[in-house]
Amino acid sequence: MILDGWSASEGIASGPVFHLEWGLPIVPHVTIPEDSIEREVERFHEARSWATGRLQALKARTAERLGPVEARIFDPQIMILEDSEVVEGTVRYAT
Repeated sequence: MILDGWSASEGIASGPVFHLEWGLPIVPHVTIPEDSIEREVERFHEARSWATGRLQALKARTAERLGPVEARIFDPQIMILEDSEVVEGTVRYAT
C-alpha cells in the first residue's frame, strides 16, 4: 500500500501505520426533563473540570518530555473549556 500525504517534519520514518478515519459522531437530540436540568448543568461543569485537569496534566507531561513550546499545543483546548462565552452559552442552551 502506498499512502500520499504531507510530512509533519523532515526526515524518514519507519514504523506501523495508524489509519485515522475522520468522521462526526452521531449525537442524538435529547430533551432534558425540567427536573433534570440542574443536574445536567452540574455534570457539564464536572466534565469541564475533569477535561481541564486532564489537559493540564498532559501539558505538564509534554513540557517535561518535549519542552514548554511543544506543550503549548494544549493551550487552545484549555482556553475553550475556560471560555466564559462557551460555558455561559452552553448553560443558557441547556436551561
